[in-house]
Amino acid sequence: MSADFPTGTGGCYFLTIAICTKNGTLCVKRVKVHFYRTGCGSEPVRDWLKLLDTTSRMVIGRQLLVKIYRWQGLD
Repeated sequence: MSADFPTGTGGCYFLTIAICTKNGTLCVKRVKVHFYRTGCGSEPVRDWLKLLDTTSRMVIGRQLLVKIYRWQGLD
């Protein structure tokens, strides 16, 4: 399972997901994500994530992907 850090503009970002399913096939999806945005237009959660090291971001990303993956019934 892998994930690219979300990219995009205007508060809407896309997360690319690559998951190897139980039968060995590779499933690649793009998931639309939205970060909390203050009235001034800043995105504190996204800013915090960008401050983390790559390993920490990957751990958080994988945890989110597992939730998305199971929610969509792909396992």
